[in-house]
Amino acid sequence: MLSPSATMNYTVSLEKFCSIYKISASDQEKLTRLGYMPGNRVVESLLDADWQQVSFSVVGW
Repeated sequence: MLSPSATMNYTVSLEKFCSIYKISASDQEKLTRLGYMPGNRVVESLLDADWQQVSFSVVGW
């Protein structure tokens, strides 16, 4: 487990984040399935298999 200091507090919802950055609804769904929340950098440590499990390639996005 990462310590609380390893992630940032976030105040922007995923919906708002996706709206601001023009992220498609299908990519938003994939980010949701990954458990992504804006400001939380834990997703940077996900393995390729984690991204592929939700049909989302790191390079593609």
